Amino acid sequence: MHDLPSAEQYRKAPYELKHAIAPKHKKLLLRHYEFPAHTATATDLAAAVGYPNYNTINLQDGQFGLRLAERMNWEIQAGAQAAFVIASFVEPDEDNPHWRWLMHPELAEALQALDWVKKPGASM
Repeated sequence: MHDLPSAEQYRKAPYELKHAIAPKHKKLLLRHYEFPAHTATATDLAAAVGYPNYNTINLQDGQFGLRLAERMNWEIQAGAQAAFVIASFVEPDEDNPHWRWLMHPELAEALQALDWVKKPGASM
């Protein structure tokens, strides 16, 4: 398991997100947030944002992960994917033949703090 950014780094994430995010990355994050338990496959995410396939999601989340990690002053550990700053990954199994991406709760909270998404139980 790789270490995540600290709680303090994630608390600063709303500010960093505002300055690190391109419109296509924001759309991707918002669609990821909307999935049940903020969990989706790269194929699900590609369909949700209109990308041709999961490879585009891997590229986009990797690029955004690098930018966000840099803004958060978080060093990506050797062997870790840049997208790990966004989500944890669950290997395929009998029930799901695809990798599942679980958005970190701290990142979901940062999106809520920005009022970019509806907070659970809140009406908009």
